[in-house]
Amino acid sequence: MVSPAQRIRLVRENLALALALWRAAKNGNISPGDLAGQSAEKLDGHGGDGEGGPPPNALDRVQEDGLTRRTGNQVRASFALSVTQTQQSLDLVFTADPLDEEAPDLQAARCAMYLMNKAVAEDMFSPVWECPPRYRRFFQVRPIRFVLDANEIHGRGLNWDHFGGLDKYLYLLDYCEGWAEQAFDRSDGSEPVGEPGSATAAATARTKNSLRGPSLFAGVPGISEVAGGATDSVEAFISTRCKLGEEFRSTAKDLYASYVGWCREAEQKPVTQRSFGMCLTSRGLERRRRGRGKHWWEGIRLAGAPELTIAERRNGVR
Repeated sequence: MVSPAQRIRLVRENLALALALWRAAKNGNISPGDLAGQSAEKLDGHGGDGEGGPPPNALDRVQEDGLTRRTGNQVRASFALSVTQTQQSLDLVFTADPLDEEAPDLQAARCAMYLMNKAVAEDMFSPVWECPPRYRRFFQVRPIRFVLDANEIHGRGLNWDHFGGLDKYLYLLDYCEGWAEQAFDRSDGSEPVGEPGSATAAATARTKNSLRGPSLFAGVPGISEVAGGATDSVEAFISTRCKLGEEFRSTAKDLYASYVGWCREAEQKPVTQRSFGMCLTSRGLERRRRGRGKHWWEGIRLAGAPELTIAERRNGVR
C-alpha cells in the first residue's frame, strides 16, 4: 500500500523532474534530436515488429522552441497533479477542516493546499483562485518561510508568484509530506490526528533537516523564470539600489515607487506591488505598521537614503 506521505513524495519528485527538464530545454542542454527516434516501444524495451512498425514519434517534428513550450506544459500539468494528490493525501490523514487546525504552521500549509486545489479543480492549465470568505486571510508557514496572502487573490488567475514561486511550493510539499507521515503513523488512535504536539516538532525538524543537505531543489527555477523572469527585476533592483541589514527600515510606498522608477530606467516591466511584497517576504524581510500608521519593510533601505530623524527613531522607526 502506498501511504499518503509516499504519494506526496511521488508527485513532488515528478514536479521536480518536470522543472529540471524544462530548465534543460530552456538552456539548450537537451534538444528534440536527443529524444527523437525513441518510440514508445523502444523506450519500453519492446521491438516494433508489429504490422506497420512502431508508431511515429511526435518529437521528431518538434523545433527547439517547441520543446521548451512542451516541457513548460509538463511543469503546469505536474503542478496540478501535485496539488490534487497532496490535497487527497492530507484529507486521508486529517479529519478537521483546514481552518480548524490548531497548529498555526500546519493550518497555514493545509489552507494553502486547500485553496490551490480549489483553483486547479476547474481548469488545470488556467486555474483561477476561488477563496471562500473565511479563507481570505494571510497564511504563513514559518519553518519554510512560505507565505500566501489570500486577501485579494479571489477571482484572479493563479500565478506561482502569489506564493513565492515553485521552489517555495516544493518546500511546502516536503513540509506536508512530513506531517502526513507523522499523522499516518499515529492514526491507530494513540494520539488525535491533527492536534499540535510532538508531531509539530518532528515535522518541522524533518523539513529543516531536508533543507540542510544537498537540496533536490537547488538551482531549480521558480515560476518567475518559467514566466519569463518577471521577479528577476526585483532581485536586480535590490542588488543595485538597496542595502540590507537588521538596522534598516524603508516605507513600503517609497520602496515600491523606487522599484517602479528603476524598472522604467532599466526598460523592464515591474511586477505588481503584491508580487513585489511577496518577493521581499521570501527573502525573510518583514512588513510592519509603525509610526503614523505607515507600512514599513524591516531589514532593507534604499542606498543613499537620508538618515531618519531622532523623533522617527524614538517612535520606533529606525
